[in-house]
Amino acid sequence: MDNYVEHLVKRKDPGYFMILKLLCIVLDIFGILAAFRFVPGLLLLLLAGILSYFVWLYASVEYEYLYMAGNFTVDMVLNRSRRRKKLETNAEELILIAPKSSSTARDALRSPCRVMDLSGNGPENLKYAYIFSRGGEKQCCYIEMTDKLLRELRFHSPSKVKMQ
Repeated sequence: MDNYVEHLVKRKDPGYFMILKLLCIVLDIFGILAAFRFVPGLLLLLLAGILSYFVWLYASVEYEYLYMAGNFTVDMVLNRSRRRKKLETNAEELILIAPKSSSTARDALRSPCRVMDLSGNGPENLKYAYIFSRGGEKQCCYIEMTDKLLRELRFHSPSKVKMQ
């Protein structure tokens, strides 16, 4: 039976999200008041409502890491209600897993590659670079590791997991 590891981390929200939320609240209130005064105010209310929906949807983002038998998947969970697949790789595509701040990861990232930050609010020493190749293009994503996830990755790909 294959081992299954699942881990959920909350994304560090950008600082401007609080300002954006407050702006949406003000626009919604202004839209409601404008809708009572004149008909084009309904359009403002509709636009403010749509903007508020998307701001609140992306205001709370979590990443779910799923590892099973060499297959690694990262899903983005929006506002605890919607799920979008961000990454799906397998053991054949994996090049290297190393701590984000290590010289091994920096050396591997010297050549141009696409980088995605899928890590959460956790401490920097738990963030690792997951480097893989897809379609001849090198890609890297930063993820937050747990001991259990790191142990499983080392079990399935011992030569590709570096601790320093």
